[in-house]
Amino acid sequence: MGADRVLAIGVRYYRTPEESFALNRTARMETIRLADISGVLLNSLFLDALDSDLERMNRINQTAVADPGRNSTRASRKLRRIPVLAIRPSVDLAVLARDELQRFSWVLKHFLKGVGASDNHGADLLSYLAFESQYTTKLLKLGQADALAHKQQVLAWLEERP
Repeated sequence: MGADRVLAIGVRYYRTPEESFALNRTARMETIRLADISGVLLNSLFLDALDSDLERMNRINQTAVADPGRNSTRASRKLRRIPVLAIRPSVDLAVLARDELQRFSWVLKHFLKGVGASDNHGADLLSYLAFESQYTTKLLKLGQADALAHKQQVLAWLEERP
């Protein structure tokens, strides 16, 4: 589409394989509620595509620089490397939302309680539905802090030649 570079800002906190293993080994749910299922469904709909898109972009970039003169088809001549930078939040947004649950409006708390959300359930769902100022202010501050933490990467990405 003509882009010279791509900046992908994710909303999923990246866990290392070790963190994921430890979490899966220790986390136990006695019951599963509608709020839990809804959060997992929303995550699978909205979040899983970024990782596969980044992987695809990296493969295209590798192909474009591997041997640019070898292919002579019209499509391959248009293939070019595009610098990509992906930044993810340094904090799990579901945990951030759960920490703010008691400060949300009674309407949102009433709805969430109806689908089974609590301090132990439905944090992923809450992170999608919470547009309360307490939560969004924390999101903005987190975004600013994460951007500053990645300042050198962003500057290098901006200076990188396609």
